[in-house]
Amino acid sequence: MAGLSRRRLIKTSLAAGAGLVAARCTAPSGTPNNPAPGPEVNTNQIKDVTLRLIGTGVSQVNEIRDKAQEDLGFKIEMRALSTEENNQIAITQPDQYDIFDGEYFSLPLVIPSGNLQPLDVSKIKNW
Repeated sequence: MAGLSRRRLIKTSLAAGAGLVAARCTAPSGTPNNPAPGPEVNTNQIKDVTLRLIGTGVSQVNEIRDKAQEDLGFKIEMRALSTEENNQIAITQPDQYDIFDGEYFSLPLVIPSGNLQPLDVSKIKNW
């Protein structure tokens, strides 16, 4: 370590330490100064969004859809299908829907397709 003075070592160490501290002192993800990536539920950025739901007719209640659209600020499109059509679209046309509402006995057919993504209910308030 010839040529490295104590002063130079201290200055370099302090500069490196300051850099590390500055890098670690950012706002936590999801705060106003460092927004988390993801849907912007409380802004006007979702006003042109349409959420597409496929399912059987028993789960498609127009009054609930209308109230949800009013409260959430985006459009909800519901397609009432037979069980067979619902399963077929869920398996073969994943780009045609955002939410799949199927009967429990359909899950062994649909899940292996890999087209469904589970929801982390721990992140949903009042689940």
